Amino acid sequence: KSFQEALPIWTRIGDQTGEATSLFGLARAESLRGELVQAEEHMRRALNIVEAMRTKGANERLRTSYFALVQDYFDFDVDLLMRLDRLNPGAGYAAQAFEVSERSRNRKLLDLLTESQADIRMGIDQTLLEQEKSLSQELTAAANARRSILAGQFTAEQASAANQRVDEATVHLEEVQAKIRQLSPHYALLTQAKPISAAGVQKELLDDQTMLLEYALDAERSYLWAITRQEVNSYQLPP
Repeated sequence: KSFQEALPIWTRIGDQTGEATSLFGLARAESLRGELVQAEEHMRRALNIVEAMRTKGANERLRTSYFALVQDYFDFDVDLLMRLDRLNPGAGYAAQAFEVSERSRNRKLLDLLTESQADIRMGIDQTLLEQEKSLSQELTAAANARRSILAGQFTAEQASAANQRVDEATVHLEEVQAKIRQLSPHYALLTQAKPISAAGVQKELLDDQTMLLEYALDAERSYLWAITRQEVNSYQLPP
């Protein structure tokens, strides 16, 4: 009940971190009550919010703290989808769980590149990089200001102006990032890398003599996917 009450408040004040956290809490509560389909719907929304925050260049504080905790979201969603697969064999939940696992691996790889300070912006005009940094800071400031306004007493005009500042900062940042991607395909490849689906693995990576084995290891339950060109098989493993 508390998560349900909190969710529209986070949404109204534009706090995506709080919104994703409440969705995760709702999903965990629903899972304990056996409401797995509703829990999965909330997890899908939570993960989409987290990925959107990353794509839009969330501030460095969030990068180093909040995103480090998001691994729990992915692990929980994989387990949730595999539980649904056991209840509904052949409904495609195992393939969805594989794709969530791939999203997690994709995110961790990009995090490792960032933490290692790999120079993925090599060769990009320094002026563009400075603009990207400045606009990212402007977007963070505009979002924080909007959150403060919407958390208190405000008029419709104040809310509209705050939203407009966030929207304008977002557009300007995305324009600069688009220029960077255009000038550096290497940067675009690393920052915009998309995880592959089970169907994509079957079509693009496997031949008739090859099987992909992928593991998701967790303290409570672990899983294995065995993918061939014809089948996606999954197995529950010990902790």
